Amino acid sequence: MLVSVIIPSFNSKLTIFRAINSVLYQDYKNFEIIIVDDCSTDDGWELLNEKYSYDDRFCIKRLSVNSGAGVTRGLGLSIAKGNFFAFLDADDEWFPEKLFMQMDVVDNLNADIVYSAYEILQDNKILAKTRPKIC
Repeated sequence: MLVSVIIPSFNSKLTIFRAINSVLYQDYKNFEIIIVDDCSTDDGWELLNEKYSYDDRFCIKRLSVNSGAGVTRGLGLSIAKGNFFAFLDADDEWFPEKLFMQMDVVDNLNADIVYSAYEILQDNKILAKTRPKIC
């Protein structure tokens, strides 16, 4: 099953490539990456196009008016081709097994929605974390 990973971007050139790499290094490989730029004023938009415009796994769009994360996610959803959607902020990153584990829950429990635990890190120290659970 195809997973559409939607990444809103606004002036995120310092973090978005780490976020993208965390998707590219997933154990689960059946994904597309949709990046929606919200009128960034840094040169991240240009760098994204230079690096990924020729990769079929990517769809890179840009809003004409700064509209906020909700609108960028909505545009991403309207473009998505996947059976499932995953949202990743441009300053976050995933463990390599995230999508595999979540799609395993989908397969084994016939789940419609899956979410995961998270950790908040600062200077490589865990500030907060949650525990995963199945509902």
